[in-house]
Amino acid sequence: MPSIILPANTRYKETSVYADSDGIQFFGTWKRLLVSDIQDYSIYVLSSEDIGRFDLLAYNYYGDSSLSWVIMDFNGIVDPFFGFYVGQKIKIPDWGEVVRILF
Repeated sequence: MPSIILPANTRYKETSVYADSDGIQFFGTWKRLLVSDIQDYSIYVLSSEDIGRFDLLAYNYYGDSSLSWVIMDFNGIVDPFFGFYVGQKIKIPDWGEVVRILF
C-alpha cells in the first residue's frame, strides 16, 4: 500500500503517518508549524466579502487558496465564520516568511 503523499504546503507535513493491522493509514498528532516565529507581516482590514473567506485572502496574497490555514493559524483563528467583523484588523504573514516555514 502506498504511503500518504502530502503537498509541501500543508500544515500536516511534519505529522507522522501510521498504519493499523489492516494497512489503513492515519495521521498521528498534528505537529504545529512555527507560525508564531513569523516576524514580517502586513495588517489587513477585513471587508464584508472577507468574512469566512480566508481562502480568498490566501489566494490574493500567496496565489494559493490552500494556504488559508497560515493566515488563520497566525491570527489564532479556529473558525473562519465566527467572531469577525467588518473593519477588524488581522495580520497577513509576508510570503518570504511563509516560504521559510514551509519549504
